[in-house]
Amino acid sequence: MKNAKFLLPIAFLIFSLNSFGQSFRTPSFTGSLGDFTASEQFTAAGANNVTYAITFDANYMYFGAFRTSGTFGATDNFTVYLDTDPRNTLNTGNGNTVGRAYNGVTPTLPFNADFTSVTEQSYTDPLNKYTAAWATTGVTPTVFTSTTCREVRIALSDLGNPASVYATVYMGYGGGIFSNAPGTAVTASATPTIAGYFGSFPVYKAGVTPVTFRSQNITVANGGGTIIPNLTVALTANNTPAFTAGDYGDITITGAFLSTVG
Repeated sequence: MKNAKFLLPIAFLIFSLNSFGQSFRTPSFTGSLGDFTASEQFTAAGANNVTYAITFDANYMYFGAFRTSGTFGATDNFTVYLDTDPRNTLNTGNGNTVGRAYNGVTPTLPFNADFTSVTEQSYTDPLNKYTAAWATTGVTPTVFTSTTCREVRIALSDLGNPASVYATVYMGYGGGIFSNAPGTAVTASATPTIAGYFGSFPVYKAGVTPVTFRSQNITVANGGGTIIPNLTVALTANNTPAFTAGDYGDITITGAFLSTVG
């Protein structure tokens, strides 16, 4: 079994947008969990009264953390890690499994992360990227925050227009974390080891029109059976397959078919 990856049926045929597709969805940030649809929301065993959410459109990825009981502290930080060149073999490709030190916390990650975003109630850290070390990109994501929410919008162009991503999220405080998704609760320490992650799932492919494909029965092996139904794959404008063969992390491209990796 591929650890915590979306599993696709072998020889999965591509269907046209008119038959089975769903359009990209652009949420509004209002501070409400209702900004995200039910299928975009995730409550994991380690969520500790927090519901997380992920969605995307043609230009942005959107993340949310919503308190379902009580309130967040002003400096509680919503942290997102992204692997923008996911591989079938984890911890390969660019990035690093050692996260960026922030507010006394340095996590060990389940994949080689390329980017991280951190948002407190009254402060948003510029997007950071790992090359030889973690360093700011100088670009600050768009956010909406309150005592009960953290919502973050990151431009796909600021992530290098990835074809697909892995993602893991948590809520942190000074010296530890108190909530994470997906998967089971992570021990609250200054050096937490995070195992659960979403993905990979395709979000964009440069040079072609993004079109959705039929995507039922796709689950996350290490995310409590979480389903993200609005997955996308890129086709040419006339809906004919025009893929470059290779390992996209989520799928192997072979001609007109999508099949499992490995």
